[in-house]
Amino acid sequence: MKTENLVILKGTENFTLEGFTMKAHTPYRHKHMEKGFNATSEHIVWGWAFTDKQFGEMFETVHEKLMRIFTFMELIKDGKPISRTAFGRDYLDIHTYGRGRNNSKVGYLCSFIDNNKEIVGFYPQFSGETKTQTLKDCYTMFIETLNGNMGFVDCKRVQLGNCGIPTSYGDLRSREILNRHKAIL
Repeated sequence: MKTENLVILKGTENFTLEGFTMKAHTPYRHKHMEKGFNATSEHIVWGWAFTDKQFGEMFETVHEKLMRIFTFMELIKDGKPISRTAFGRDYLDIHTYGRGRNNSKVGYLCSFIDNNKEIVGFYPQFSGETKTQTLKDCYTMFIETLNGNMGFVDCKRVQLGNCGIPTSYGDLRSREILNRHKAIL
């Protein structure tokens, strides 16, 4: 999946349009149409059409946001990603949910950017793995996402949130904040 095909709302606020709510920190599919219904360029996000101006004010690509988080956390040094050893030792926080062979491990990266908590969760495909295998899976997802492969984000194996690390296994959440985009439409 191309980097421009998944977008996310800018900021931390949800957006409501005609009864439907787009949540912050949630990726939505995007299609850019060179000539839309009005013979102008349009952006289709989650089935809704936006002009270039509206789209630019409200959305950014998920890849851009992840790159900003990774750069802020210094996971990219001199244009290259850090080593898997440094990634696991200094940055990744692996949590285990469940006991015995039926446990699930999830890796989290946490940071504060402009007083906003940003959490990236890496959800490995298989349960019951060792911490070493979980680290390898999380690092592979990190490198693939860094290189522009949005497949892990699209299938929710890499997730964004701002509410903290979950106490039980599940998706990352984001706090609901008032709607600031109403005036744009």
